[in-house]
This record gives sequence, structure tokens and C-alpha cells, in this order.
Amino acid sequence: MLDMMRIIRKLVAVVLIAATVLCMISCKKKASEFPQVPPPSTSETSEVTEVTETSADPEISKLIVALPYEASTVNYLFKLYYAKNNGYWNPDYSGLTVDLGYLESINVPISFESVYVPDDGVSSVTLTNWGSTRPDIFLVNDLEEAVNNGYCADISDAMSDSMLLTSDKFYVGSITCLYKDGALYGVPHYCSIPLIYGNEDFAPEGKSLNFRCTLNELKDYISAIKDLEYEDVAVFARGYQLIPYITSAKNDNGIVNSYMLESEYKTDKDISQSKLDNVIAMVGEFYDDGTFVNSNPDDSDPVFSRNCAMWIASSSDLSLWSNYYPGKLYYAQIPTFEYNDKSIPYLTVYPLCVSSTSKNIDLASDFAAFISIDTDALLLIDRLEDKVGYLPVVTSPNVWDIKIADETFGYIASVYENEMDNAVYCPKVINNDLYDLIELKLFDCYNNDEEELYELYLADIYGN
Repeated sequence: MLDMMRIIRKLVAVVLIAATVLCMISCKKKASEFPQVPPPSTSETSEVTEVTETSADPEISKLIVALPYEASTVNYLFKLYYAKNNGYWNPDYSGLTVDLGYLESINVPISFESVYVPDDGVSSVTLTNWGSTRPDIFLVNDLEEAVNNGYCADISDAMSDSMLLTSDKFYVGSITCLYKDGALYGVPHYCSIPLIYGNEDFAPEGKSLNFRCTLNELKDYISAIKDLEYEDVAVFARGYQLIPYITSAKNDNGIVNSYMLESEYKTDKDISQSKLDNVIAMVGEFYDDGTFVNSNPDDSDPVFSRNCAMWIASSSDLSLWSNYYPGKLYYAQIPTFEYNDKSIPYLTVYPLCVSSTSKNIDLASDFAAFISIDTDALLLIDRLEDKVGYLPVVTSPNVWDIKIADETFGYIASVYENEMDNAVYCPKVINNDLYDLIELKLFDCYNNDEEELYELYLADIYGN
């Protein structure tokens, strides 16, 4: 376990180094990878003269992309990318208003193949099965393993002069977490955040927990549900998952206290240890009295059996649970210690990676950055696809306005818009030490021995 923590500490150091590297990146305009052709003539009604297809460089004649979007959406994104790089774009247009027929009329001198993948990306198993025929661009759900297996190209050079990667366009933390050993292995596409989900059927007195709540308010609310003595109802499922996030929620003098970042504990080891100790003890007590459970008596998941009052899950699951509990859900952010504290967003980043086997790394990297950071590209995606529960990695008010306007996710997005600069970012991962620490080890501890959990944190993190 000590080795595991050393690995995590090394990764944190790499992130900090990467932030310095990013500041050194120049901001020269990137030349278009496509052959330049004269822009079409347009009338006031945006009618266009059909563009004559030009012969493409055979080395960049085709891109294969594995994205969580329909092929028609990817087609429009390619058209938009070409238009904005080759003088076909009217600045009065936006991704929300541009006529799709206009985009469709543009002949792009490059072909593409679109592979539809889940919203959280492809697994390492899929990447392995693809072999040397991996798509040029893919959304990955385990960056650590993908990099370690050599599936991802280092795109540092390709992105070094990108006009998209400037600090005024996106939240820098979302990309520094994608560096490893000084090399950049992905572009942040979007992110999600852990939330507390609640079932209104079991809300005490019909009152939902406030979205912004303190740790004591959460404890009182959980106790109120337990006092109702619902038969065979799990008050809070997967409660062990609260620990790492609650210990990240205290903000003293602008410092994020996260168990993930060792350097922050060095500012005041005793206070940090005390807070972590209190959270571990609190969660342990709820397990001891049966308020928190990991499964039903038959080992089934109480969230799926709909006999659960509260649980913790990613905002990326919002559509799933909204459909599973139609009209029944309420949400709360991870609680703070005190009401005036900021709840530091702990964000999971979903990166677009470029295949190490790609023959067009520069083009693939530029297109991946375009559909992740360009305002019009993101507005076009929101116009064509219904992706709920994901936060943008860009600062564009226009993009945030669309998220905030969403009936289900809008209020949640509005809360976090102004907190993104303070967030702790971590790439989407599955099979690595970080995931094991957060998920598997905590689960094992609360299925076996609370003392093991105590030793896991205090001994390994603090060296006691």
C-alpha cells in the first residue's frame, strides 16, 4: 500500500510539473492541415456556391474517430472544423444558429469513419481488441492503463502551438492532469462530479436535503430517514464513497484539503489528520448501526432494487437514475464542514486521446482539441446531442449558459460554474492504483474491519 501511495505522490508531482510546462507553450496560430481553397460566394441568406472538392494529401485522406456522438453529428463537426480553418465561417454564425444545410454543402477534402462509443469512453479491452487498427481519436475511460499499454500518442508537440490551448479558453487544471512524465496524452473533452442522489419517496416529511449542505446537516438528515423505520429500506448505499470527497471539502485560507494532494497536508498535518479521522469515524458509526449498507441481504444493489433513500454517484449517471427513478430524484453536493466553506469540486476528466499508431497525429490532435474547446463546436454538439450530467472544461459563458438552461442539470451546473478554477481534477480511470484506493480498498475495509481503513489512511498518508 505504501508503494501505491508513492505512485500517487509521483503522479501529483508530474501534474505540478506539467502546469509549469503548459505555461511555456507558445500561442502561435496553427496552420490548417487541409489544402487551402477559396471561400464560396454567399448571399445575405447564406446560400452558398457548392465547393469543389480538392484532392487531399494521401497521408491525411482519412481519420477514424471513436466518439460518444452519432455519425451525423461527427460529420457536422468535421464540416465546421474545415469551415473555420479555411475562410468559410461567417463570424455572425454560431454553433447554435449556423444553417446545417450550409455546413452540409461544404465538401471537405478528407474522409472520416465514425465509431460510436459510450459517454465515459472505451475500455482497455476494446483498445486491445482494436490492435493496430485503433481509431486516430478515441474517448478513453482509463487513461492510466491506456498510456501504460502504449495506446496513446504523446501530443505535446502537436499541441504546442495550438491557439485553442490558451488559459482564457479552458480550465488549466483539466489538462495538467493529463500529463505523465512531462508528456501530454490527451485533451479534456468534458468532466463530471460526484453527487448525493436522493429518492423523494423516502424524504422525511417530504423535504429534500438542501443542495448545499454541511456535514452536520447531512448527518441529521440521514438520521431523520432512519428514524422513520422504513421496512427493508437502505438509508444510504455506498456510503464509504463519501470519505475521499468529504475530506476534500474544507477550504481554509484558499487551500484545498484533499487527501489526493500530499503537499496540502504538509501545511498543517495535525488539523488534516484530525479532520480525516473524524470523517472515517463518522462513516464507520453509520455502518455499525446499519444506516449505511453496501448491499441488500440477498447481495443485490439497493439502488437498483429501488429500496434506497440516498446514495452517491457521478453526475454522469444523472440520465440513468432520472429514467430509473422518474420524477423521484433530488440532488445534493458533497457536504462542507461549515456552511461558509466552499465545497471544492472534485472533477473526473474524460479525455480524448490520439492513437500512437495514427499517421496523422497533428491533424487528429487539432481536431480533438477543436471539438473539446472551440465554443461553436461545443454549441453545435449541445444542439445535436442530449448529454446531461457533464460539465464543460471551457470558460465560454455561451457554453455554460446552455448547460445551465437544462431542466434537469441546469441548477447543478450553475452552482459549479464559478468553482471550476478551484477544482481538483483527475482523469477518468478504472484499473489503476488511484481507483483501487478510492473504490476497492474502501469497500473492502467496510466489509471487513474499520481499523484496516484507519490504518490505510493514517499510516500510508501520514507515515504514522
